[in-house]
Amino acid sequence: MLDDLGQERPLQTHVAATWDVERKSVRWLTIDFVAEPGRKYVLEFGEDVTRKPPSKAVVVAQESSVQIATGVLSVEFSAAGSSALRNIAADFNGDGR
Repeated sequence: MLDDLGQERPLQTHVAATWDVERKSVRWLTIDFVAEPGRKYVLEFGEDVTRKPPSKAVVVAQESSVQIATGVLSVEFSAAGSSALRNIAADFNGDGR
């Protein structure tokens, strides 16, 4: 999936139906991604299309919390107490905020 700036966008896919028993020819494909209003997207397909490998998550375990950062998503969990989720933040436009 590419956006109108030519940047690859993260997405999840699931083959819902195929034309053949071997499941080699896709008939229906479900796609899940975060679309931004006003943007345009194109789905590339074929044997010559490859996806970038996902960025590795960074996990920081401290005495009072565990922080996980994937680049776009940052989550902080409490190591103890009644509330497990402390903070969640998404950086969809890549500005670091």
